Amino acid sequence: MLRVHHMALETPDLGQSISFYTELFGFELQRSVRLGEENIAFLTQGGFTLELIEANNCEPPGTSVHFAVEVDDFEAWPEKLAAAGVPVAEGPLRFENGWKTIFIQGPSGELLELLNTGDNVVL
Repeated sequence: MLRVHHMALETPDLGQSISFYTELFGFELQRSVRLGEENIAFLTQGGFTLELIEANNCEPPGTSVHFAVEVDDFEAWPEKLAAAGVPVAEGPLRFENGWKTIFIQGPSGELLELLNTGDNVVL
């Protein structure tokens, strides 16, 4: 059996990234550790673990590298993002299969996709 365990992102400001993911997306901080010279935080939400690694000279990922989180109340997200001061990078977009999506940039330059598939989980 194969299943995704976690995803890791580098960030120059661990505290800012922890706040971003806990306050905007409801992640919970499970633990913080120091491993050698690195400060690492593990956050969870809905069975998914996000590992944040503080790195002083990390480069933002390329513009097509992103991860997607599925949201239920898609129509409320543009207002929620605006209230949190998070700019929308692209969207909202609607696809032929009924999916709706918005792309935003996280505090370390990472690209996130907020996705709603409705009843259509087919790609």
